[in-house]
Amino acid sequence: MKGRLPAKRLDDVEISGIREVLEALTAWSGQGQPIPFHIGMPDFDTPEHIKEALYEAVDQGFVRYTASQGIPELRAAIARKLLRENDIHADPDRNLIVTCGANEAISAAILALVNPDDEVIVPDPAWPHYVYCLRIAGARPVMCTLREEDGFAMTPEAVDALWSDRTRMVIVNSPHNPTGAVMSRHQVEAIATMARDRGAWLLSDEPYERMVYEGEHVSPASLPDMEEAVLTVGCLSKTYAMTGWRLGYLCGPAQAVENVNRVHLYTVSCAVSFVQKAAIAALDGDQGSVEHMISSYRQRRDLVISLLQEIPGVQVAKPNGAFYAFPNVTAFGMPSRDVAMRLVNEAGVGAVHGSAFGEAGEGYLRIAYACSEDEIRDGIGRMREVLATIPHRA
Repeated sequence: MKGRLPAKRLDDVEISGIREVLEALTAWSGQGQPIPFHIGMPDFDTPEHIKEALYEAVDQGFVRYTASQGIPELRAAIARKLLRENDIHADPDRNLIVTCGANEAISAAILALVNPDDEVIVPDPAWPHYVYCLRIAGARPVMCTLREEDGFAMTPEAVDALWSDRTRMVIVNSPHNPTGAVMSRHQVEAIATMARDRGAWLLSDEPYERMVYEGEHVSPASLPDMEEAVLTVGCLSKTYAMTGWRLGYLCGPAQAVENVNRVHLYTVSCAVSFVQKAAIAALDGDQGSVEHMISSYRQRRDLVISLLQEIPGVQVAKPNGAFYAFPNVTAFGMPSRDVAMRLVNEAGVGAVHGSAFGEAGEGYLRIAYACSEDEIRDGIGRMREVLATIPHRA
């Protein structure tokens, strides 16, 4: 059996705590419907004009392999979008690659640009994908603690304190999953300058870029003299309610894109042909549905925060972006996982324990408010009932 064991690279790769909550919620058999606070998936349908573009592409027989880097028309549309919305100048042929979601863009970038035993500074808490992709690549994640007193923003002082001669990359994510934090322009500029001047990569993961309610979204690649240091990752999943379509992209220096494309080629060959056609319609088409979704998320944010603030023992600040709230439940005196599993098992509420996103997430819950206002009211009401049975510090 020695030769049939899993590869050693998987020794430290665990199943996500988000999936643990998902499976428990799926098995829940209580009254009413489960509350899907556990998953960052918009409850809106993909806009009709995007679906129509896909149907047309299929009807026209656009169903074969494409160039691994993506069809030229889509790369041109992404370049227009980056200039229009992010103030990033990108050559469609040299600086862009179309990927199967932001997930693949990040994993391919890490495999292409980070060596085994290199160090990569990662926010903590954060989406687990970063850490596990780094571990699969044999690199070392160096966790940068995000503090509630700093608004959960990644600060240049914290990054600087973790820097070593082995630092190869810094990953930033603003607006942030799981806290909803939005980094300030100063913080983005300072960390980007640090990476550029010290010869490291800055990977900016920007799936929630349009979902900013206070402050501003700053793409590091838009800053002066950053074009050779910054990798920008984007996707259509959140903005256009296209999570299942699996379409993302990476923008960066030509040599980096060429190397990322080599990993991409030998992993998936290319993104789905007809989805690429639909993505053009998403980026170039009417943005009214996006504006409606963002307005709805803002209203949902205000609702979920106001309801959470009414629960004795819960402390929560209003997040500035994304569609996540990150309430502090340390007053209940038990691990956040225990709180989360009680909410699932006793009330069918799928809030995810903060420890699923890193050690610094302990004591918090992530609540995704990408669901209806009725579900939010019902879910927070059920939470209140369960938490009322747990003694807490005043």
